[in-house]
Amino acid sequence: MKLKIQLYQFTCANCSHKFQAPVYPFFDMSYGEFILRTTESNRLIYLNANHDEAFLEASRILDEINQVKKLFDHQKFDPFQEIVHVAYDPDKWGHYYKIGIDPHCPNCGANESKCFQATNPPEYKVMDIPVASSVLWKTLSSEEKKERIELELDKFFKNDVTKK
Repeated sequence: MKLKIQLYQFTCANCSHKFQAPVYPFFDMSYGEFILRTTESNRLIYLNANHDEAFLEASRILDEINQVKKLFDHQKFDPFQEIVHVAYDPDKWGHYYKIGIDPHCPNCGANESKCFQATNPPEYKVMDIPVASSVLWKTLSSEEKKERIELELDKFFKNDVTKK
């Protein structure tokens, strides 16, 4: 899909190199549109969560799990964006696309930024970005989908606790 993407200026947390990278779609962008990126390969996919069956189904499953387990009472945010990647097909190397992943620094290869901001004046790039696919997700039973989400939630909470 051809998309006009807004460029942002990043500063690498590892080497302080400044570079530009695409971040958000810029065509009448609405809430729920994302550019997902892999941490390993830096590849991109586009997701319109407002109209994506896998996203909506995963969201419903997480809501059901939350109602049963009351998982997020102590959380200041819902970790859904951190785990929704389990509903989408990975890249050809098996790396999952995730929301909010920083781009790789062209200088050192790290993918953690100290800061980032929109270019000023705004700059854009037209890119051909594949739409997120969920072929594997569609083959899973309801129970298997729920298990995938629960497993990812467990990983999320273990990582979240170890960061504090």
